Amino acid sequence: MAEGGAPMRLAPGSLTDVPGIEVGHADDARALTGCTVVVCRQGAIAGGAVFGLAPGTRETDLLRAGTLVTHVHAVLLTGGSAFGLAAADGVMRYLEEHGVGYDTGVARVDTRLEGATLADGAPTDIPKPSTRFFLRRLQSGRVLLVNNLDAKQRVAMTAMLSEDDGRSWPYQLTLENSTGSSYPDAIQAPDGGIHIIYDRGGRNARKEIVTCRICEDDIIAGKITAAYQSATVIGLYSENDFI
Repeated sequence: MAEGGAPMRLAPGSLTDVPGIEVGHADDARALTGCTVVVCRQGAIAGGAVFGLAPGTRETDLLRAGTLVTHVHAVLLTGGSAFGLAAADGVMRYLEEHGVGYDTGVARVDTRLEGATLADGAPTDIPKPSTRFFLRRLQSGRVLLVNNLDAKQRVAMTAMLSEDDGRSWPYQLTLENSTGSSYPDAIQAPDGGIHIIYDRGGRNARKEIVTCRICEDDIIAGKITAAYQSATVIGLYSENDFI
């Protein structure tokens, strides 16, 4: 749709030929600027790259793999440098009015941030991580968290599941008890298998890259079943390898 609601005339082979994709545009000829929004009301997996010496962006970090919400409902391209980012407020209002976006229980948002801009954070029973942790929503709707349970040392690499959006973590599976496990990452395969990778080794030692494949039933049971794999070393490196 063009500004004012008039249908846009697009050439054959345009983006709107893709089922479920809508495109809206508005421009200001006097200011020589404008904005274009691509909408997918059902949600879509998105990716992107930001270039330039002075880019103005909003929530593009949420396109990285491993974020809690896996789909976006709108992508806005706007002129006007950083001032143009205010146009995203109008996009969010439109989608909320039309019931499009992630339902936070208070309103719908068109971001992958799970409504963090609408509600205050709440404490959980997760111990303070001593290093990077991994967090994402799984196909089942449960939330997966992989981190070190020890608040002071990089030990007890653990996979946890929440069924109430992170308010509690009743299911836990210890992946690694040795000292020096850190920096986990993960991905869920189409068959539901969860592939986890992390480092193992001290700061001054030659480190190992470890991977394991588990499923949600493993975490619920607190042990790895025969159908899946325990920790396997797939590589060795030291910090000097990158200097």
